[in-house]
Amino acid sequence: MGPNIVLILNGFHSDLSASISAVQLAGRAEGRLYVIRTQFVGGWRSAERTADDKSPKDESLNDFVFVAEFAELEGVQASCHLVDEDSIEQLADFIISNSITWLVIGTWPDKQRAKQNELLGELQKKLQAAPNRFQKDLQIIKAPTLQDKDVNRVMSQSRLLKKISTQKK
Repeated sequence: MGPNIVLILNGFHSDLSASISAVQLAGRAEGRLYVIRTQFVGGWRSAERTADDKSPKDESLNDFVFVAEFAELEGVQASCHLVDEDSIEQLADFIISNSITWLVIGTWPDKQRAKQNELLGELQKKLQAAPNRFQKDLQIIKAPTLQDKDVNRVMSQSRLLKKISTQKK
């Protein structure tokens, strides 16, 4: 079994490119993929919550379904997890406890990029403070923007999988 990889979904258009990159990386490395939906303030889907609603809206769960379908098509073992809002500590603990070696995230829009870099910096500090030396070498991959042909290929495969699974029922 290869390395453990975590994909962080953040609610931006870059989620698709990050998803494809993470699934392909896990496939090539024969690793396990953990998909995380976080709700950090500053663009990690926090705008979809109301003051009294602490559960994610359906869109984030649809993201999970899409990535799980694509991973299945590519023969990659994937599992999905939610991480609490504003919890860098919880994310760091997840990475450490699952021996994650690669973290894949989409590139945020320009106006959010400073916040993304700040959060990733905080995460790296938490990991470097961990007693396990292994975690200090976490590689962070910011997925590039996809070409239209790649998006179309993945979306058509996802629709095909959904069609096949509904025909079997």
